Amino acid sequence: MDINGNNGPNRLNGTSRDNDIYGRGGNDTLFGFGGDDDLYGGSGNDTLFGGTGDDDLYGGPGNDRLEGGPGDDDLEGGPGADVFVYSSGHDEIEDMTREDRIVLDPSLGIRSFSQLMSLARPHDDGDDTRFVFSSGNTLTLEDVRIGQVTASMFDFSGSPGGGSGGTGTQTGSSGSGGPVGSGPGSQGISFSFTGTPRADDITGTNGNDFLKGRAGDDDIRGLGGDDRILGGIGSDDLYGGGGDDRIFGEGGHDDIEGGWGRDRLWGGAGNDEIDGGGGNDTILGGIGRDEIDGGTGDDRIFGEGGDDDLDGEEGNDILHGGNGNDDLDGGEGNDRLFGGLGHDELDGEEGNDILLGGNGNDVLDGGEGNDILHGGRGNDTLEGGAGADTFIFTQGRDVIEDFTEADTIQIRASLGVSDFGSLIARARNVRDDDDDDVDVLITFGNGNSLRLEDVRVSSLDAEDFVFL
Repeated sequence: MDINGNNGPNRLNGTSRDNDIYGRGGNDTLFGFGGDDDLYGGSGNDTLFGGTGDDDLYGGPGNDRLEGGPGDDDLEGGPGADVFVYSSGHDEIEDMTREDRIVLDPSLGIRSFSQLMSLARPHDDGDDTRFVFSSGNTLTLEDVRIGQVTASMFDFSGSPGGGSGGTGTQTGSSGSGGPVGSGPGSQGISFSFTGTPRADDITGTNGNDFLKGRAGDDDIRGLGGDDRILGGIGSDDLYGGGGDDRIFGEGGHDDIEGGWGRDRLWGGAGNDEIDGGGGNDTILGGIGRDEIDGGTGDDRIFGEGGDDDLDGEEGNDILHGGNGNDDLDGGEGNDRLFGGLGHDELDGEEGNDILLGGNGNDVLDGGEGNDILHGGRGNDTLEGGAGADTFIFTQGRDVIEDFTEADTIQIRASLGVSDFGSLIARARNVRDDDDDDVDVLITFGNGNSLRLEDVRVSSLDAEDFVFL
């Protein structure tokens, strides 16, 4: 279930099921409650509570507070000074920086930094730090080695307060658009650099770099390593290179490419072009008319605000259009496409795909494979393509353009029809004004209807339908 806010301050509550909750702009408060939820704060100073279940929390730009709650949760604060609250479960913080802080629940019994560090263990070949508590619960800091953990990262009082550590950032001198910073790429060391208010050309190293562009149309390249890149204001070209990178376009019409690795890419405000590259990436377009390609790998792509163009390309991808009239293309693989709000076009292409139109008058094309197509609310047009496809009808005035003997139609009980006999009594042959062929029109109550193009009532039988 998708729950969408707007660009003002929102308070959004999930349900006992799995929810995708989008705060978008403004200072939002999001509650997942039950189920395995995905919470996206968007821009602003947001507060995110996952609740029970295994949740994914993304704060976005701003100073956010993220609390996973019971369950195994993934937390990512995004740009800004964020607060992570940990109490139980097997949680992972994916982008801990010196600006961020972790609040430990008093129930864990940890009263000092030395006591906490006695529970620290190297994880993932030493690249991560994992704290193993007596209850069996764990907290993992991704891309933070044990030697990089400091007392200023933690608050043991159970409530956020106090300061945070500095960043030790180098700042480039003002120039006229030429290269203002470059790290020693052959040494593989970590490198931190902030550009100028003008157009900067910044190159990182083969280590784990933090590169920030500020104002101007910047060109920033991370090279190797797990980099964090912030474009700032301006229309920027941002490239992560090898490694698991975090790239935030922020303001402007940005061109973002993750490169190889498990990247997380945020377009921010503006009409952005984003390419995940190789690896299993998570991509969020933000506000604006974005063009997003997942590249190779099993990607998760969220268009968010605006009329977006999303292409999963290779791999088993998950695409969410969000607000706006979006075009979603699954590409190769077994993909899941969710249109969201607006009048969307969904094309599964190859593989056994799942297509859900959501709100609006949507057009769904399964393509090759055994696909599942559900128009959702609105008056939708569905085409299964090759394969044995399943069409789900719940409401609206939907049209199925290519129903065949290999396909199945699921009819929900809310339509008041529970068997083939009662359904066929509502069906009649009608003339198609466009091509003068004969279609089947099945009418339900409350203005709901289902039209099967180039099909006659006499060709239908009970095996064509499933009643839920």
